[in-house]
Amino acid sequence: MVEQNLKQVEEFWDENLCGHHFVDKKYLSREFFDDYTKFRYTKTHHLDVYIDWSSARGKDVLEIGIGIGADGTRWAEFAKTYTGVDLTREAVNATKLHFGFKGLKGDILQGNAEKLELPSDKFDIVYSHG
Repeated sequence: MVEQNLKQVEEFWDENLCGHHFVDKKYLSREFFDDYTKFRYTKTHHLDVYIDWSSARGKDVLEIGIGIGADGTRWAEFAKTYTGVDLTREAVNATKLHFGFKGLKGDILQGNAEKLELPSDKFDIVYSHG
């Protein structure tokens, strides 16, 4: 039952990438990511108040649930390393494209956050929002 529910969640988010419907630009284009980022940080302006993205400078960051990669790009600008994990193929593909447009590097992985196969002592910052 749990695996069936997880599969339904994965399928839903693969078909409905988080936040994509707020942007009226060609899907997954550079303009799409630019407009989505503007929308996100206007709508969730508190993130820039409460999160000091630059605190990741020189640190290893893990983000769980990457969505379109907006927060990930902010972490990756400063982090020594960035790893993003999402349940869905679509979020992984979108985030890889987003990072590519921004010239950022990171390990973007598809996986179940409840069964991560990552060393527990590798990360200085673990982040998830939403």
